[in-house]
Amino acid sequence: MKRFSRLGRVARGVLTLAIVAVCAVTVVAGAAVTRGIRVADTANLPPLDPPTISPSGPLVNMSNLEPGDQKSASFVIGNPNKVAAVARIFGELTGGDQQLYDVLGVELASSDGAFWSGPLSALMQSSSASTVLAAHSDRPITLTIAVPSELGNDFQSRLSQFNLKFALDYIIKPSEDHIAPVARLRSVRPGRGILKRSNAYQRLRRKKVIIFYGRASDEPSGVDRVEVSLMRIMSRRGKAMECRSWSPVARKYIRNASKGRSCTPRLWFSASGTDRFRFLMYGRKMILRGRYVARVRAVDKAGNVETKLSPRRLNVLRFSIR
Repeated sequence: MKRFSRLGRVARGVLTLAIVAVCAVTVVAGAAVTRGIRVADTANLPPLDPPTISPSGPLVNMSNLEPGDQKSASFVIGNPNKVAAVARIFGELTGGDQQLYDVLGVELASSDGAFWSGPLSALMQSSSASTVLAAHSDRPITLTIAVPSELGNDFQSRLSQFNLKFALDYIIKPSEDHIAPVARLRSVRPGRGILKRSNAYQRLRRKKVIIFYGRASDEPSGVDRVEVSLMRIMSRRGKAMECRSWSPVARKYIRNASKGRSCTPRLWFSASGTDRFRFLMYGRKMILRGRYVARVRAVDKAGNVETKLSPRRLNVLRFSIR
């Protein structure tokens, strides 16, 4: 774990974005400006060269955004090293309004599909997005930012500025870690304290914000991120169910891609934090009266994913909102 988290050199780039909400939203992005930050060398590993970010000039200028809109921009991240590496992407609020920053949705996708989706505020260093880059390779990345449709006049003229930072880490060999991580839901607020194994079904009152708390652990590589699947049960006939999955980017519950009345596959998005994590339900489009199933799973830094999900393991929570 130490060899993975404390490298000879961590290379970072910064992608600066600014969002202004005035019933319309303006997004301005710039290219990477910081790289080659050194940290202590404790593993006797050769230092990694910094990632390359292109284009080198302004990335995109998005204007005339309205609440409910989403905009995308593309950039290319490269690995100039002779070994494969994990590219990590995380955000940081640098100025402006925290509340606007908290409600924006973001998705990062490559040609293989989306590899991170969730609230912008959850894209932190402790729960960064990650994608593997082969040696001497580049990968186009599409960044999508979504503005919640429920934003009102109270967000008029607000400004949020944030950076996207990039780092290259060594990959832990699969032979060093075959153990899947563990994530557990601990409590729901407001309304519930510590969850019990026999109390997997909760009935929650309709609130402006419902917060789910939990903890995750892994040995030896450590927890990389915790992912959440939130499904709203639309109908049920015997064992067959029809569900819709919450999409942080679309800011609504969307139909599953599978045919028939099924609740698979699931759409996963990232929670905030790692060893201690949380995710929020907020807004009139997310907190609707009905029945729900929330699932959490941990992913470690070696790529192992938690697969055993059940209410008794406290990583599945069935609840209703009244």
